[in-house]
Amino acid sequence: MNLPTEVSLQLCHSDNFLFIPDIIQWNYDEYYNSLANDSYHSEVSGGNLRSPIAMIQSNHLSKALSKFFEEKRKVMDFGCGEASLLTELAIAHPGSSFYGFDPSPASQTGSEKAMALGLNNISIFDFETLQSQAPYNLITLSYVGEHLVDFD
Repeated sequence: MNLPTEVSLQLCHSDNFLFIPDIIQWNYDEYYNSLANDSYHSEVSGGNLRSPIAMIQSNHLSKALSKFFEEKRKVMDFGCGEASLLTELAIAHPGSSFYGFDPSPASQTGSEKAMALGLNNISIFDFETLQSQAPYNLITLSYVGEHLVDFD
């Protein structure tokens, strides 16, 4: 895919809208029409199957954060879907706690997958419960920003 590997967000003050400048829409259309996004995760969901895409994301995130996970951390994934990224992070960093929220039914699949893998450091909650568990050391929003309408 020809998606950017690094992006910067810009704000249009008059519209109160965040956006990524200098993108080529066709590349994003191709990406969302492929099996390389959340539709891929749904094909491997359930049981103890793991997402290769989430494995790559977890590896990149762990490298970028360097020594971050040397201490016990609380990580929240807002819009976790089937919790594929949380699953990989929880496997890689068993001393930390991982929390997820997603308004879709996919989050139930995430909970079931974590149980099938024997992961007791993942919890998927409704939004109010997730807020009550704050503060978090890290919040991720993987493939979420493009779905937000009200950035406040």
